Amino acid sequence: MTDIQAVIFDLDGTLIDSITPFYGLVVDIFNGIGLQPPSREITNDMLGNGLSIMESMIPQNIENRNSLLQKGREIGFGLWQRFQQEQLKPFPDTWKTLEKLKEKKFLRGIATSGDTKYLKYLVERGLLPLLEATVTKEEVSRLKPAPDIILECLNRLGCPAEGAVYVGDSPIDIKAGKAAGVKTIAVLTGTGNYDNLTIEGPEAIIPDISHLLNVLGLQAL
Repeated sequence: MTDIQAVIFDLDGTLIDSITPFYGLVVDIFNGIGLQPPSREITNDMLGNGLSIMESMIPQNIENRNSLLQKGREIGFGLWQRFQQEQLKPFPDTWKTLEKLKEKKFLRGIATSGDTKYLKYLVERGLLPLLEATVTKEEVSRLKPAPDIILECLNRLGCPAEGAVYVGDSPIDIKAGKAAGVKTIAVLTGTGNYDNLTIEGPEAIIPDISHLLNVLGLQAL
């Protein structure tokens, strides 16, 4: 892949190993409100398509649905800080990959459907100094698969779409990248699988972030 000036990343399942621990959080929330948790496969599919787990999985006709939704949110909020501090970790090659891209003068950004709480997480994990732009869901009017988050990141990096690649783990990441006019690379460390990512037609599908440098024509880690 040539003529790439900027690499923009999704966060969950791409740079951060969050998908497995997040499912544990979902199980705790549903157990806390007395409902059967969705399967991991269903959870991953909903995450990969940008759907709300509780809104989608709590039946519309169940008694006290609004109360259950509120209780679930309260449980999730109470568990979030411990979840973030104890369970969310960057993938082993995240730092080295970002450092190599910085060394080779690539522009580096994050465009995530997560919220600004992640900025605190990035600071604590030492990742923020390796990035030149971060855009979260609060900063745009439309979420992926709309291209807004990626377009805003391109704007902050000062890079045209044709000079950038978006790296993500889900079908909506690839859809958003294509809608933004950038090249796309899918990683198999998150909610997507080879089959549903292939359907979206990324330029490459890689096992994990450590293979990104090869695709960009750089020496592998």
